[in-house]
Amino acid sequence: MARAPAAAPKPANTQAAEVRALRHALVDATPSKVAAVLDIVDALPERGDADKLIEPLRPLLRSMQPDRPLSMQRLMFLPLDPVIVAPRGWQRGNASLPRSALTPLANSAVRAMGGQAEDIRAAIGPARLSDLPRLAGPATMLWEAVAGHFADPALASALAGDGIARDVSGLSADELAAMGHAIAPMLRLGLRLLDATDARLPAALLSSAAGVGTLSWEMALALLLERLDDRAGVLAAARQVASLPAHHRALDCAQTAVLDRLHTRVAELRTAPSSLAAAELERAVAIIGALGEAGPAGRQATIELSTEFAAIARARLSGALAEEVLKPIHRMNPTDSAGFVALEEVVRDIRRIDFAGRSLASGAAHDAALSAAAGAVAAQEDMPEVARARLIELMLGPDEAARRFPQLN
Repeated sequence: MARAPAAAPKPANTQAAEVRALRHALVDATPSKVAAVLDIVDALPERGDADKLIEPLRPLLRSMQPDRPLSMQRLMFLPLDPVIVAPRGWQRGNASLPRSALTPLANSAVRAMGGQAEDIRAAIGPARLSDLPRLAGPATMLWEAVAGHFADPALASALAGDGIARDVSGLSADELAAMGHAIAPMLRLGLRLLDATDARLPAALLSSAAGVGTLSWEMALALLLERLDDRAGVLAAARQVASLPAHHRALDCAQTAVLDRLHTRVAELRTAPSSLAAAELERAVAIIGALGEAGPAGRQATIELSTEFAAIARARLSGALAEEVLKPIHRMNPTDSAGFVALEEVVRDIRRIDFAGRSLASGAAHDAALSAAAGAVAAQEDMPEVARARLIELMLGPDEAARRFPQLN
């Protein structure tokens, strides 16, 4: 029987159109559909346009935190995750790494490592992100080997010789090499970068990066400000390490880059789940507080960001109370104890949004929204009094719950 002729490959413009259509369809996809797409993307031998496909999903992925396969490339750049940005959000010379640069840099490193790369890949096996704690040995071996390759003065020649050039990432071999040199000191401290409690990390990393160049120092500082909770300590260490005028200029640039990335997250918070919105708002408050006191470079930007995030907090507070508390209550079975427990968790996240917003602006609008919601909860007479009192206690405190339900005292 004659074999059917192979289907002709689709024209590039047709493939691009299909990718755009799929991206559009995934914007409102459920987490289960997104997880299914991720499984397909992660299984691809060549990613091609896969990163473009899932780029709009990254805000949702942050809330889902899926346990994705721990490929060599993902593990290689894992310590740098906070400063990896979408290509469209990257500008030459700023303190970030465009996602389009990862594959050519990773391919070059793997080629240079030769058999060692295969040994590490075998040690990793079919691991996922959750397996990282048991893979400290192979991970450290990988980061040290990659850092050595990226620190090589001949990196640009190696990249050019590998055929990795502008047609792959939109970046030249020289630009890719400059990024590789800049991130080498960070990868040498890969395991420590994943430990947010290491008080000695800022001085160690900044001292190492300062010897590489301004871009490395600026990226290291931005990474520390993004990853560590003690941002005041990071800035103090930076001022101690800074020894050149270029370092002081880079200090301002790194802070600006961190604030710019905060600004790009504002739109995401409008639709993010309440738990993610609460965490992002808390993080924004901490960064704004630390950088707002760090000097004139960030002061005006933090004022503007405070206004933006305060407005987001007000909108998310009122929206979540209406959509995630009051609307479900109308549909709940009065005997659904598990449903009420889940509702309490939602209210706790809403109060986190409330506290974050109050630290940025007046809480008058918050008080009004919470009071109205508490009144609506109290009026749900088919709902157990104990459950209503508990929700009001979480919203407005025990005194308000006792005032509305004195019979429960």
